[in-house]
Amino acid sequence: MNRSDNPRKKYQTPANIVSDKGLDHDTKLELLESWQSDLQHMMDSEWSKDDTTSDKREESLADEMLLVSKAIETLRDKANS
Repeated sequence: MNRSDNPRKKYQTPANIVSDKGLDHDTKLELLESWQSDLQHMMDSEWSKDDTTSDKREESLADEMLLVSKAIETLRDKANS
């Protein structure tokens, strides 16, 4: 997987990146941080809108952001063990 690839397209969940035995620690972290950055950009875009659909989308993105943050924390904890 290249840096320019969107990890959201290949991996169904952030946990799938963490458990992918074909990736080293640094690559996993890079993919998750990329995913997190993409989500932040999408959330920033949603916050500028003022409608019900946007509110639902924003909530969905926030839930996904939580999963990505937990996956990053899991990787960092493993590295420090």
